Amino acid sequence: LPGQKPESVIDDFMFAKELGCDMYSFGPFIPHPDTPLSDHNTPDAEYVLKALSVLRLIDPYGKILVTTALESINQQARRQALMGGANSIMLNLTPKDYVGFYDIYPNRAMVDVSVENQIADALQLLKSIGRAPTDLGI
Repeated sequence: LPGQKPESVIDDFMFAKELGCDMYSFGPFIPHPDTPLSDHNTPDAEYVLKALSVLRLIDPYGKILVTTALESINQQARRQALMGGANSIMLNLTPKDYVGFYDIYPNRAMVDVSVENQIADALQLLKSIGRAPTDLGI
């Protein structure tokens, strides 16, 4: 969040671990132009990737997602995050007829990519880094 210090992020991770969470999904704050926070900056993707790696150290067995928001600020984020501690990815499944109703931040990744192509791309990425899908995450 805008103004959040690294110590606070780590405190949030520790609290989530204490709660016994099995899955973690966090991404960068991306300001939307139609909100009161529109004048805030998007954090550097490297900061988010480092935070993700710290979370992996805090919870070695947790399911950590690579969010679409992170992919929206860095096209290589999915690969980098998987190499840095994430072990789950998100696909953008919002039907084209409804994308306009889910405008949570500008330039959202994968909006114009078919589900079939997203799956093929995800499988190719996993193969290229020596991993295989284990479940559908549901």
